[in-house]
Order: sequence, then structure tokens, then C-alpha cells
Amino acid sequence: MSETKTIPALCQRALRFLRAAVGRELPRSALLRKLHVDSATLDTVVSTLTAQGDLEIDEYATRGRSAKVYKVLTRPEGDPRLESLGRLFETAIRMAMAEGKGQ
Repeated sequence: MSETKTIPALCQRALRFLRAAVGRELPRSALLRKLHVDSATLDTVVSTLTAQGDLEIDEYATRGRSAKVYKVLTRPEGDPRLESLGRLFETAIRMAMAEGKGQ
């Protein structure tokens, strides 16, 4: 495994792909293609993310073998985009309150 494909880095990339996906979920085959790793490495990434509580695995019956779909769990306190959005709203509220006091 090369330096750019360490398990923690792959976990972050997988979460990024899952968060950007419609419904915040991807089938196993799509995640495998996006990460450009073998099946064993993807299994390690998935087990790591599942153990951390970041990922949920859903299985759906199909005509052949069942399909696995990986869904990122919502953890707003850990999402940096939501944290920066919260800071933006706090700043806007403070500015509005300051304008109201000045009148």
C-alpha cells in the first residue's frame, strides 16, 4: 500500500465521497471504483468506519446476490462544514443584535 493510500486517508476519502453522494449513500461497487482499491482494503476501511460509528451498512435483496449499500451516519458535531456554518450564523446574529442596540 502506498503512502497516499493509508487506511486513515482512505477512510476520510470514503466519507467525503459518501457525504457528497445523493442520499449520503453509495453501493459497494461505486465506492470501490471511487477509492481505486482492492476488495480487501475496502473491507478494512468499512470495518474501521463502522467501528467508529461513521458508517452503516444496508443490504438489499436483488435477483442474484444481495447488494450492499454504505450510508454515512449523521454526526453534525463532527462535520466541519456544519461547524463553520454555525459560526457564520452566530456572527450574523451578533451583528444584527449590535445594530439593534445602536438604534
